[in-house]
Amino acid sequence: MRAVRVVRVSGIGHSFVRDPRIDIVIGPDSAPALTHPGTPLKRLRRPGAHFRHPATFDTQGAGVRGVPPSVRRRQDGRVPEPQPALVLRRPAPADEAQVRGAARELAAEGFDFAPLLDDLAWPDWLATMADREAGLHLPEGIVPETFVLATLDGVVVGRGSVRHRLTPALERLGGHVGYAVRPGHRRRGYATVILRGCLDLAAAAGVHAALVTCADTNTASARTIERAGGVLRDVLVDSDGRATRRYDVPTARA
Repeated sequence: MRAVRVVRVSGIGHSFVRDPRIDIVIGPDSAPALTHPGTPLKRLRRPGAHFRHPATFDTQGAGVRGVPPSVRRRQDGRVPEPQPALVLRRPAPADEAQVRGAARELAAEGFDFAPLLDDLAWPDWLATMADREAGLHLPEGIVPETFVLATLDGVVVGRGSVRHRLTPALERLGGHVGYAVRPGHRRRGYATVILRGCLDLAAAAGVHAALVTCADTNTASARTIERAGGVLRDVLVDSDGRATRRYDVPTARA
């Protein structure tokens, strides 16, 4: 996958956005747009979505790219220097050390960063996740799922997962989309980019309205879901008294 080329301009014209060397244009309103060679500018908008931290597919369709929150106009009107794009992509053979490191960090918080990672050698885990996405050799109760890493300049900062359909258990807890950001990379807007990228992937998998859940006490996650257009469906309380918020969130094609 080649690197995305991001440019910032004070005005946008059709001849400019058709330039095949340009992938994402940041215009005067700081809202990014994905361009395809020979086609007019296309903005990726969703009902209820804000574009402070957008997510877009790259021109090859191989991943999802988003612009971190640092890419916004300064108060004096000047445009900041180009920043690297946050990329959502499938895990690769070279990612093992970073993924296992992220898994240890999140395990300390009681969170599973990557399912089955502790049970499998890395090549077997990659093959298993590829099978899950394709819906092959699924154990009972496991649904097709797309697992992606969120990377910034080659550093794994988080992950996202998109379930293509739900079981009754996932309807209560889990939903279509899961995401996580490593402790050292939080409070930078990355969760918003990951969630919106996952909503695009959910749309590609045929999900028109995604169920996204979070703990009732996790106000940061609730805000992230609501910024993505999430509407609270209800709050479920389990037998142990733990409350879970369930949101309905439109996907990119809803």
